[in-house]
Amino acid sequence: MTDTANIRGSEEARHDREEARTHAADIIAVVSAQTDLKQFKADFEQQFRTDEGLGLRVLTILNRYFRETTSPGILVYEESIVADKPLDREARRQVNTEIERAHAVIQQLLPPDQRPLI
Repeated sequence: MTDTANIRGSEEARHDREEARTHAADIIAVVSAQTDLKQFKADFEQQFRTDEGLGLRVLTILNRYFRETTSPGILVYEESIVADKPLDREARRQVNTEIERAHAVIQQLLPPDQRPLI
């Protein structure tokens, strides 16, 4: 999304982008902090047993925004971690390593990808 795509103007678009970076980083931080990811996933799913529609909506959002390393949530997370890094090869390697780590952690919350391999 470019700044001009926000009908409320470029200032709001920048604000919205910063909010998205913060939320993506928060999601990844919460999931990364779990010492027992299998139990966390079970507890996470359990809370939606009484409202399966909400659970489906949440999983759809997670799937849409975090399924691939090129999904919007991962991309804005990457923006948040490169903001204070120099533009050199070592920093790029560190960013790539962190993106792969964060993506792998989030993948553990998502159901297996059901898309055909064709």
